[in-house]
Amino acid sequence: MENKSRFKQFLSSRSGKIVMIIILYGILLCLLTLATEIVGDTGGLIIGIICGIFGWKALNKIRPNVFLIMPVIGWFIYFCIKGILSVMIGCFVAPFVIAKWITEKIQIGE
Repeated sequence: MENKSRFKQFLSSRSGKIVMIIILYGILLCLLTLATEIVGDTGGLIIGIICGIFGWKALNKIRPNVFLIMPVIGWFIYFCIKGILSVMIGCFVAPFVIAKWITEKIQIGE
């Protein structure tokens, strides 16, 4: 019983979060590689969409809430650039968010 509580304490600590983030980066990289190898481009696309969702949410947090007036082509370019940035940022943000969720669940379970 004591070993379980020590493990929960470790995962709730700062070093535990760092270890989880590193492991999640490794898992994300392996999933991306395996998905592209096994399923083809579709697997990479699925992981890209998942990373894009995390990145889109992160970009929405840092973007000011200003209404932009642009022509239709401007909106198309805006969403294309934001989509590409979302996928790139999502690859870095996703492990942090997932590690945060895991540590919150562990702390609630105590």
